[in-house]
Amino acid sequence: MPLIPKLKACVADKCTKLILTDATGLYASTNVGGWGAPNINPPVAGFTVSVTVDAGTPIDMLDNMGFPTSTVVSVVGNPASASSSSNAPIGSFHFKCDYPALGTQISDNLTVVGGESDNALEILVNNALDSFGAGYTAVVSGGQVLITAPVGSGSSHNGLAISTTLVFISFFDSNGVDEVSGVVNGPVTGVFTYNDIAANLTDGWHTIVYTITATVEGSTETYTDTIKIFTYCDIKCCVFSKMLEMKTLDLCKDVEKVASYMHLWTLYKSLIYAANGCDANQATDILSRLNKLCPAATTGGCGCS
Repeated sequence: MPLIPKLKACVADKCTKLILTDATGLYASTNVGGWGAPNINPPVAGFTVSVTVDAGTPIDMLDNMGFPTSTVVSVVGNPASASSSSNAPIGSFHFKCDYPALGTQISDNLTVVGGESDNALEILVNNALDSFGAGYTAVVSGGQVLITAPVGSGSSHNGLAISTTLVFISFFDSNGVDEVSGVVNGPVTGVFTYNDIAANLTDGWHTIVYTITATVEGSTETYTDTIKIFTYCDIKCCVFSKMLEMKTLDLCKDVEKVASYMHLWTLYKSLIYAANGCDANQATDILSRLNKLCPAATTGGCGCS
């Protein structure tokens, strides 16, 4: 089953910001339209994500808009292995060599603490390599030691040498590291919210189209979710301003004005109920009536800030 995107939207700051949430979720047996294999897997799939508001210019949601990302580190070039005496390239590389016995201290913070039957070096401990330059790491697997220079170290780490009575290994970091980091899309593990989008949403219905385009098995596939939201920031401002005037009215002397304001409030609440009930026509009709009764909402004179 293909990806089934799900978008949720709300507004903030008096309808000047649009907050969009991707509620598609992670693929599972209970969510077969979610992100991830066998559907689109963002870290490995080339794709675009855009949002269009009221048929306007599509907004690229991958352009620093908050789509989940991951940092990956890769090694440029071929790692080298070394035994006895040799020079290894900068960046990440392997070496394997023999040491006389377990517990041999190679330097102040580098010690042999494990080995195979031939005493092959297996583990480096005690903050290995830090005395030569902070940030170097050593990872051991089956007698092979992977040494990695810190990303971006450049030429700040000079020639390094590790020696015992039987073995001498040296490597030099003179031109910068061969290891680079980058950012890729995804993976998506659950619901996430995009960065706020600047908007000027007038009162009424708005159509938002969420579009994801990806290459699937050599063909271009497009997945969309279209939602409608109803905004009423301006009329809310006008109605609330009228309600504030109620505290200055006399229930006996100003009975007609009190009645008209209560009618305004009743219409306003009906507007919200109609919009939440997805009765687009009724909500639009009530909004039109409210704008006639509270014209400041359309003229910008309601006094809200």
